[in-house]
Amino acid sequence: MSEETKRQTGARRSKPWWWKPLWAVIFYIITAWLYITNPLHLRFAGLMVAGAILLFALGIVHYIRTRPSRRISRAIYVMYGSTWIGFALIMFLAFSGIGRWLHDNLGSSPSLIIIFTVPFIVGAFTGDWIGRRRNYANPLIVWPRPP
Repeated sequence: MSEETKRQTGARRSKPWWWKPLWAVIFYIITAWLYITNPLHLRFAGLMVAGAILLFALGIVHYIRTRPSRRISRAIYVMYGSTWIGFALIMFLAFSGIGRWLHDNLGSSPSLIIIFTVPFIVGAFTGDWIGRRRNYANPLIVWPRPP
């Protein structure tokens, strides 16, 4: 199809070859600017660790976006459940007085183990349950899901 025909019919042009990695280039430019200016006045070792964590997270996000599978989607739901729901349960234990009651009746070590493990486990199971109800539809994919 010629360019004139595409313009007349309203067909979209395919994006150029450099468009797909453009977000990564912008990310690297911003990261390089942060390394050079160091606005938070971090030590160099802290910058290196933060950069390594950022690149690792970027690799995981790229893998999730390019190779979606049921196993990865289930892991995402378990991770979301354990972090968000687990954190909410920890806040509930902290502000409701149940954490103080556990500390008074069980002692410090058992109550800390319970407070910092049980909410994350309950959150992981809840996230898996939510994912099973949604048939593990990948929550990170923006395009429309099949019905």
